[in-house]
Amino acid sequence: MRHRSPLPALFLAAAVVAGCGGGDSNGPGNQPAADVSIVPGAFNKGFQAYSPDTLTISLAASGTVTWRNDDGGVAHTVTDTTAAALFDVGLTAANNDTASFTFTVAGEYPYKCTIHTGMRGLIIVNP
Repeated sequence: MRHRSPLPALFLAAAVVAGCGGGDSNGPGNQPAADVSIVPGAFNKGFQAYSPDTLTISLAASGTVTWRNDDGGVAHTVTDTTAAALFDVGLTAANNDTASFTFTVAGEYPYKCTIHTGMRGLIIVNP
């Protein structure tokens, strides 16, 4: 029985991994990761402006939410509407612009865009 060298498979795996990642290119299929997308035409879509409009996360799994602006050419905010007002981040009009916030306390956090006040979403944070 003849044994093959594992080297060709290792080189192929290294090439595949090297081609997968990490650059700053935001071309098709190469968008930055996001938990919530601001959809095209969001300013007049109300609760459908954020996708998903309700996101449930776990503090045990990091507690970080990232919003991505897929509404190219239009700036938006992601502003906590609770009394605590924990987060208020802006997203530029640049397509694929992202902003993140790390939650440290379980609870429900409704939010909106202060520029387009009909845009609403909700983050539910579990322990």
